Amino acid sequence: MKYLKYDLYEKVCSPNGKKYEKEWEKQYSKFLKEFYKLSDRLPESFLIEFEKHHFHDNIINSISLEKINLKKEYRYSLTINLLDYHDKNIIHNMVFSDINNFDSSLNFSSPTGNCDWLYCEILALDKKRLSLEVILFDDSVIYLDFTKLYYKKDNVKLG
Repeated sequence: MKYLKYDLYEKVCSPNGKKYEKEWEKQYSKFLKEFYKLSDRLPESFLIEFEKHHFHDNIINSISLEKINLKKEYRYSLTINLLDYHDKNIIHNMVFSDINNFDSSLNFSSPTGNCDWLYCEILALDKKRLSLEVILFDDSVIYLDFTKLYYKKDNVKLG
């Protein structure tokens, strides 16, 4: 993470965290300034939803990495399905395509329903590629760089 450093987050969450809140807010403002510079490279519907809560505390329902063979060259796409923490009738579906680098400490074989999306950074790497870094509540990390994000919001009725 470039702006939202995990050690600063831990300090904010500590018993004497109030003294670190201004620094956290300053770093968050810096991140958002960079994020909005690249907003024309992201789907408008994604930006609308991101603006609400930045997907903070949403729950990962599923995550899958797909290998695609294109003319003897492999590319990857990552699909993430999030249950909205603030409205349990909303599912956020994100597909990150043309992934070059992918790194995750998330255990894909374990159930994902208890992994809360703590906070994330989406930043520009260059004129074509973006990066996504997510810190999850269980201290797992997801990092990838990609060229395109597809987003769809679904309304569901939970039993």
